[in-house]
Amino acid sequence: MKPVRWIIALAVAVIALCAVYFVVDHKADDRERHQQLGVGKTLFSFDASSISRVTLESEDGYFAFDWDAVNATWQLASADQFSFNTYAISTICNYFSELSSEKTVVFDCQDTAVYGFDAPTVLKVYTTDKGEEAPYVLYVGDSTPTYDAYYAMLPDSNDVYTIGYTQGSIFCADKNMLKNTYLFDTFSTLVDAYQLIRDGETVFSLERDSDALWQMTYPRPYTVHASNITNLMDSLVRVQVDSFVEENPTDLAKYGLDKPRYVLKLRGTINGNAVSRELLFGNMITENDNETQMYGYISDSKQVFIVTKAAVSFLEQDTTAYILPYCVDVSIEDLSKIEINMGTVYDLHETLYLDYANEQYALGDIDIDAYEDENILTLYQNFYRAVANLQFSAMDLDAVPEGEAAVTILYTHLDGSVTSAEFVPKAENDFYLVVNGEYTGLTVRLNRFTGSAGMVFSYEALLKGLKDAK
Repeated sequence: MKPVRWIIALAVAVIALCAVYFVVDHKADDRERHQQLGVGKTLFSFDASSISRVTLESEDGYFAFDWDAVNATWQLASADQFSFNTYAISTICNYFSELSSEKTVVFDCQDTAVYGFDAPTVLKVYTTDKGEEAPYVLYVGDSTPTYDAYYAMLPDSNDVYTIGYTQGSIFCADKNMLKNTYLFDTFSTLVDAYQLIRDGETVFSLERDSDALWQMTYPRPYTVHASNITNLMDSLVRVQVDSFVEENPTDLAKYGLDKPRYVLKLRGTINGNAVSRELLFGNMITENDNETQMYGYISDSKQVFIVTKAAVSFLEQDTTAYILPYCVDVSIEDLSKIEINMGTVYDLHETLYLDYANEQYALGDIDIDAYEDENILTLYQNFYRAVANLQFSAMDLDAVPEGEAAVTILYTHLDGSVTSAEFVPKAENDFYLVVNGEYTGLTVRLNRFTGSAGMVFSYEALLKGLKDAK
């Protein structure tokens, strides 16, 4: 019987071992299936260009953005209107349209509040493909304790995932993060009007005409320095706030904004819309002598902000920086002669004869071309430039010049018309500039005539050159 008992014992052992094997193998398969289920998965994958609407709802508010196909930009469609960053919305769309989880944290979670889903950020993205009734929806909860990811959930599921920290931070953007940090977010070519007010007084104002050229409308219609204005507008549209402080403030005085030091009134086109904006600039944020930041206020959005003062240094510029610096705006191609009479100021009473088309020039009765000398021609050209490019020194808008001109320059044009520049004494070594009988509001110091780059210096150099060439 012993062999039979051994056979039975061996059979029982084999059966037991098989049972253990199947149990262990099943558990291993179950564990592997669980691991496979927990790895990252694609949450959304669709064409970002099909997105027509994005809504974002959180404790900070409800914000809706619609795609404006006509102007190819985003428009804020919710009730709370503010200047927003269109690139932030585009970034949300790009990340959302190709979104994968990093892993599944919990399957069929019964207490999602511990992951921040009692008050989640709700992101809905509408597309032209699925229509208004079937948005893609994502719930975003808290960041992970290690701040390397955010918890996320989908509708109709209690599974909790993690998504990348960058994506989660962008999806959970609060209102301040959605705000546009540029003071006037457009191209410099789309700014149409600019007015600077300092200490309650208008310094100057500029507007584009029907040909999109800048014209000065205050204090006088001076000929503008176009390149300086271009630089001004380029600087303006690059200014960004350092931070936002308060929305809908009840007390502007604490920021020095009840009586602002500077006011900018702007008009232009932003994202296809005509926009007028008033910007106020008040106190420095501390009384420290080395403080670099100041308070500002956007009137249309009622937003107090902080900006680095150096970024808006153009607020200190005066009118003279943006008008043509020359006493008279003339071109050699349009002139036949220039007559200069410095009276008793200096012994300079000369006439420059100009025939630019035929390259024929004379100083009084001296034929410059007859010398056939490049040096003499250069000296003559230097003298012409010194006269034609004579620059004013300062501005005195309220003055009323009296008396006779001490210096007179007459510019005769090819059509026979004459532009007169008269310099009426203001004080010792200082003159009012009167053009065609009208005071320009500008003054000229004597050193503009007699300095190293002035007409007297270049005139004497020409006389010396002519003398040496004989």
